[in-house]
Amino acid sequence: MDWYSGNIGECIKKVKLENKLLFVLSKDPSDESATELLDTLNKDSISGHCKNIVCLQLDSGSTPYNQFSSIYPVPSLPCVHLVLPSGGILAVRTSDFSENQLAPWLVGQILAFNKVSSQAKPASSEAPQESEATPSSSSETTQDRVEYARQRLEEKQKAKAVEEFQDVHESELKRRDLGRDMADFKRRQQEQQILDRLEEQKREKAEEKEARKRILAQIEQDRLDRFGKTGSPPPPKPAATAANPPRPISADKDSVRLQIRLPDGAHMVGVFPVTASLGVEVRKFIAARVFPVEGDQDAPAPPLSDAIRASFASALSAGYTFRQTRPPPPRRFSPQD
Repeated sequence: MDWYSGNIGECIKKVKLENKLLFVLSKDPSDESATELLDTLNKDSISGHCKNIVCLQLDSGSTPYNQFSSIYPVPSLPCVHLVLPSGGILAVRTSDFSENQLAPWLVGQILAFNKVSSQAKPASSEAPQESEATPSSSSETTQDRVEYARQRLEEKQKAKAVEEFQDVHESELKRRDLGRDMADFKRRQQEQQILDRLEEQKREKAEEKEARKRILAQIEQDRLDRFGKTGSPPPPKPAATAANPPRPISADKDSVRLQIRLPDGAHMVGVFPVTASLGVEVRKFIAARVFPVEGDQDAPAPPLSDAIRASFASALSAGYTFRQTRPPPPRRFSPQD
């Protein structure tokens, strides 16, 4: 098959001037079916019928293809258009490109075109002036179509750019919404975990309280059973005392009562005059309680237990300082104090 090698504008001009049928093959170069179709078209059974028509092949994505597809729709690739010299479509074929199917179809379309052309010749011979003006008008029509194709191509490119921008914008909005939803989900999950822990702690406290009540009730029942066996009435329960009984206030305004306590809980209590100092009188008092001298009548009493004496002896050997805890705020004394 003899394919036209010029540009699409010259091809259309040739078709109009010579009043020939235009055979346009639109194909994808990377598609194997396009290669098979070219081999079929080059066979003698088909190329022999295309000697008096103009054959043009267009690759998808090329500028001629974009110009052609902006005017004539291309349903799919590969596709064959038969275009009349007037610019109208005679036939379009998008499938059944085998030699047995394509050859009869092409012959029938060429015969139909020749029949229409033979009927139009008398009318054209009666108006020679109009035929003489055909080259210029066809040239203007070709230029208009090319310009129209260029404008359509620009419009498609602009529309595609706008569509891509909208897609990117919508994707960003969806990503932000997803991030916000994930943050809300994590926050609600953390809040639910906190509520679950609080509820569990509350339930554990209630269970401990119930267990304590059962133990106290069992102790009371054991107590009643024990005294019931002996026949003696159980002793009355001691009266409940206040949780924090008021501390007695010393009437002696010239002395002060100090409780000296170690971090492990060992403690001792002493009464000192208000003029006593931590560095002298109090330290001597502690040493006298920890290491009493036999036969000393002025030694502070009562004597300390062995555990308390051992704790204070360790503190005396390592060195210590005083820290006031009550009344608040806490205050730490240096050796100079």
